[in-house]
Amino acid sequence: MLVRNLLLSALLLLILASCQKEIAFSTTPVVTYQPQLGTRWTYRSYTYNLSGSLNSTVDEFYRISSIDTLGGEPWFNVTDSDANTVFHLKVRPDGLYQYTNNSSNLLCKDSAALGDSYTTYNNGGPEVFTVSGLKDTVDVGAVAVSTTFYTGVKNSYTVDYILYNKAYWFLEKDIRRFNPFTGTMVNVSKLELLAIAY
Repeated sequence: MLVRNLLLSALLLLILASCQKEIAFSTTPVVTYQPQLGTRWTYRSYTYNLSGSLNSTVDEFYRISSIDTLGGEPWFNVTDSDANTVFHLKVRPDGLYQYTNNSSNLLCKDSAALGDSYTTYNNGGPEVFTVSGLKDTVDVGAVAVSTTFYTGVKNSYTVDYILYNKAYWFLEKDIRRFNPFTGTMVNVSKLELLAIAY
């Protein structure tokens, strides 16, 4: 009787332990962090030839290296591996803003509905961004991250693609330009997030 009770108890513990492991492995980790001073992104950076063919691939590091005052407000100074400023960014209740053209400009609207459109200033001129996708996921390490997909249009050409998440910011950022020799749009550069450290 004692042996039977011990075997049943052991079997019950084994079943419970198996269930707990299954639940633990099936739960997607939730990132509650927000980029802050010192946050560092590791990107795979691609550059392309004018023909659109791949020219080079290198791992690049972006970091929030300081907080600068611009237009009377604090902005995160995001620098690249060579300590050059790439963006001045800040989060507001309606999304991620960048400081460019001596003013604050909405870059990634959040929260957003599919089809939302807004005019902003990006890469040297006015640009119309549209929310083109919601809830797609991108793997960053072992974590599947939910994204919002934005397309940016200038002069009737789609020139920017951004995958964004408020805890990671840019998961992917593609820039395209018009090739006057072929009359087509071609990739110029692409950033793909590999890792983030807060």
